[in-house]
Amino acid sequence: MAGAGPAHPPCQLLDERYEITSLIKRGGMSVVHKGYDRRLKRICAVKEMAPFFSTTRDQAYARKRFEEEALILARLRHENLPIIYDYFVEGTGYYLVMEFIDGEDLETLLHKNKDRGFAEGKVVSWAGQILPVLEYLHGLTPPIIYRDLKPSNIMLREDGLVVLVDFGIAKTLITGGSVPCTLVGSEGYAPPEQYQGKAFPQSDLYALGATMYSLLSGQRPIPFGFQPLRTVVPMASDRMERIVAKALRREVNERFSTAREMLDALASVNSTSREDEGKSLYVFRMKVGGPGQGRTQFCGPQGIAVGPDGNVYVADPGNRRILKLGPQGALLKSWSHELHGEGDPDFFSGLASDPTGNIYVADTFGDRILKFDPQGGLLLEWGTFGSENGKFLRPCGVASDRNGNIHVADCGNQRIQVFDESGKFLHTFGSYGSDAGRFQHPTGIALGPDGSIYVSDGTRNRVQKFDPNGGFIKKWGVKGSQEGEFCGIRGIAADFAGRVHVADSGNNRIQSFGADGDFLSEFGSYGSADGRFKDPTGIAVDSSWTLFVVDTGNNRIQAFAFSYRGGSSK
Repeated sequence: MAGAGPAHPPCQLLDERYEITSLIKRGGMSVVHKGYDRRLKRICAVKEMAPFFSTTRDQAYARKRFEEEALILARLRHENLPIIYDYFVEGTGYYLVMEFIDGEDLETLLHKNKDRGFAEGKVVSWAGQILPVLEYLHGLTPPIIYRDLKPSNIMLREDGLVVLVDFGIAKTLITGGSVPCTLVGSEGYAPPEQYQGKAFPQSDLYALGATMYSLLSGQRPIPFGFQPLRTVVPMASDRMERIVAKALRREVNERFSTAREMLDALASVNSTSREDEGKSLYVFRMKVGGPGQGRTQFCGPQGIAVGPDGNVYVADPGNRRILKLGPQGALLKSWSHELHGEGDPDFFSGLASDPTGNIYVADTFGDRILKFDPQGGLLLEWGTFGSENGKFLRPCGVASDRNGNIHVADCGNQRIQVFDESGKFLHTFGSYGSDAGRFQHPTGIALGPDGSIYVSDGTRNRVQKFDPNGGFIKKWGVKGSQEGEFCGIRGIAADFAGRVHVADSGNNRIQSFGADGDFLSEFGSYGSADGRFKDPTGIAVDSSWTLFVVDTGNNRIQAFAFSYRGGSSK
């Protein structure tokens, strides 16, 4: 088996299409370059994997397996995975062309932090984004085992999103083939079974446990020689130590059985008890606003969105404007545009940000969608009154997926419509009714990290979950005031860990659920004190799991941080 070959010089052209511009990373089995796709005119990452075998027979086998796995990887779609654009074989090199991730890997950041380790809250946030990726990969048919999870293979973007990169030795669980796989992962992070040529979903959980240990302690893990976490990180919580220890068990069947089980355990880190977790996983952080027409005052605020830069956008229809706030609430920009429905108590105005930072507004009584750049410049508008595809009847919610496609809750037509970034109609799903997959009053829409679509129905008082193509998966909720019940449900948001957050307006509270509707937490009650609400209508979440809630009746925005040790993650 050969090691990684030399880096390609700048300006070299591969596959008559991909121009090499610079070296990104060199590993033992691969070299990653920054490249430029001359055909589609976009920046990309070009990864060359070393030739695996020397004989003609084994090379043919390796090429066949590479092409099979490249096709599988190209079909993957998840918020925390790079998109695979292309693959090819040229000379002795095997190449994957993928989305270029602009950021730094966690190993580099650890070194910049002088190997002192990171705060527990940060590590929980990062691991909480990785586990849904593993759940997605392990749930495929056949499952995909990543097999090389470590800090250097986790990229952190500027907006806080982590992306799992480097699928050089990802291995589908397919038996057969005459050539044994001898790739075992990285020393210190690979579990014992990978040294025996075996890989299971729990193998990735072991590697994540080792990664968390390294990020918390600042130390590179010693193979199978982990000391209890709190002997090297005295400030680590009891629960964190137990979670890491369970993930690092030598026996496969003694670890967490699934990524979801580990994620659920992680959500309870440092809470005082399971009962307390059920009450609230969030603590009040700040508020901004008040009634009026001042710079950071509101008149019936409605929609809210968080951009990729962490800035917060709020629709203030009573003042006929949109406000752009910094993460700490400082006013950065405001702009006005002709918005319909001023003064109507049932007025909704959903907001969404796409991956490039453009802002979309559902102009409910104007029956149209408006697209702005981050500085408020109007880029596009589309839609008019009607029931045909591309027309609307009181659009309420709007959301963007990672590809920039726009999903609109077309409330009066009881359906979801999907458009590309230019406003071109793509497809629709849903119709009027009470059966699964149908709507009466779809008011909010959110997209999970795996592409799942969540729609809130204000009249049916329920949430429905759909696959990325609009296929019905699950529903939950009835009218009431108990856990998991709703009264006048409105806005909805999903975070990078797969949790779903709902603005339960009539009950003046926020409820949080797992990806499949399992109740996790609630907070809020009627009032004007911090942490209380009068008709919460909109909700958004940033990459650090901070919730921003539109408290319409109090004419303000409140922010709540995910709770660690019963306190704030900040």
